[in-house]
Amino acid sequence: MLLENIGENFEGPSWSNRIFFYFCLFSSLLIIFLLVFISFTAINPDFAIPNGPHYNTTELRNMGFFDNERYLISALVQSLAATIALVITLSLVAVQLAAQSYSARVIDVYKNNPDMWILLSIYIVVIFYGLGLLKVIDIGVAGINMEFAIFAAYSLGFFAFVCLVPYIVKTLDLLKPSTVITLLAEEVTKEKLLKRWEKEWDEIAENDPLQPIMEIIITSLERNDNETAKNGLVSIVSSTIPYIESSELSILEKQRIAIFTVEYIIEVGKYAIRKENWEIARVTLRKLNDFGIKTIEYGFILDDLVRELNTQSSDLSDSYPYFRGGIVHILGQFVMRYIEQINFGKIDDKTTLETMIKVGEASGKEGYDSDTHRYIEELLSIYLKSTKNHEDIAKIVIAAARRIEATALNNKLKKASQKGANVLGDMALKELEKSKQEETFQIIDFLAEMEKRTDDEILENTKYEIIESIVKVGLKAKQSDFQDVRLKCIAQLNNIGNRAADINFKKKINDWIKKLN
Repeated sequence: MLLENIGENFEGPSWSNRIFFYFCLFSSLLIIFLLVFISFTAINPDFAIPNGPHYNTTELRNMGFFDNERYLISALVQSLAATIALVITLSLVAVQLAAQSYSARVIDVYKNNPDMWILLSIYIVVIFYGLGLLKVIDIGVAGINMEFAIFAAYSLGFFAFVCLVPYIVKTLDLLKPSTVITLLAEEVTKEKLLKRWEKEWDEIAENDPLQPIMEIIITSLERNDNETAKNGLVSIVSSTIPYIESSELSILEKQRIAIFTVEYIIEVGKYAIRKENWEIARVTLRKLNDFGIKTIEYGFILDDLVRELNTQSSDLSDSYPYFRGGIVHILGQFVMRYIEQINFGKIDDKTTLETMIKVGEASGKEGYDSDTHRYIEELLSIYLKSTKNHEDIAKIVIAAARRIEATALNNKLKKASQKGANVLGDMALKELEKSKQEETFQIIDFLAEMEKRTDDEILENTKYEIIESIVKVGLKAKQSDFQDVRLKCIAQLNNIGNRAADINFKKKINDWIKKLN
């Protein structure tokens, strides 16, 4: 644990952490210098600086000692000045390139980088210390500590050059988009997010903490840098979700933060679609799903998000139909979380369910088999979730399942129609378990009616799925002593058998009827 804390102090971006790092670096170098001089002292007593100088100022001047030291210190000061000038110039060039490549707000990241200011301060101190020492080096002002002062100049000069190593490493790390995104995400605060709602629109560009991350994402999409775009999306969600979870903010404040966040995520999705970057578009859907579920868990649904998903599903149908199924799944997840929240009396709104049904039915009408299949699966999940305490939702879902099954058969959607028959059979079983015979009758009659549309060879499996669904409901009715339902199933199977032309098929129907008698 101690080592982890020390590591955090070294690596953390705060001023205190970086000052602590450079202090430890200076202490380590000082100890090394002392050990070196102690070692030399054992060889030559003239190196025994800690014991004091062996010559007075006049003797050192006559020996030419000060001239040599003045030359070396002067060279050291000039080297330090040239070095820091070059380093600062290159740093500013790096900042300019980063700002052009990603966002002008990257300048703030570099401006707030403690390493640059600490390094500049170190160099200023060492340079002026060296200049001051040049002024007094041979006039005895420092007295008996002159050799100590010269020793300190060399030590500080060496320390200043060594400081370039961590500074360069840190600067190169800041050039990575992931690092910049992380630092920008740390600037996302509830105060800055809520300030966007204020009417000082001329200040928004400076106060909006999500805008620079968005600019990096858009630039990354232009360059097909999907990893950076993903990191940006993750940071937008992860930096705002804590405020959705916060108990300190009101529902209204949470909604405002959520609206801004959703606007940005959707904007990324739209841009990815225009660039035909389907990978990022899928990531966008996942992040909308994560964020939407989180808002529902904390007591509100974003109507803007639901409406936008509905709009996106229409826009996407021609360019990339896969996303309609993804949007249906997201809305389905929202509905199920919404149902859970209703149990606690927090939410009462069917907008999301109605939007999901609209999107799913559009998939069926346009002939997208896989998306329609996924929509039917979501209907079953919602139905099973709502059967206990939400009969109004269950009725809506059953009606939707019947409509989509009819649509799937009309458009000869093999997978979807087969799944729809199976799902309607499961719904009929659930209705029977609740002793709702009338609702069960309606589903059985509907399945029998739909069987008439399955004469096409493509829908052969659907025909058998419909019959099996009727049979399993009949068996359940027989087991539970619902005679009217059992007789209804037998009557519909008889009708199907009477219409059949194939002798073998008639025989199978008769076999199923025998099981129900």
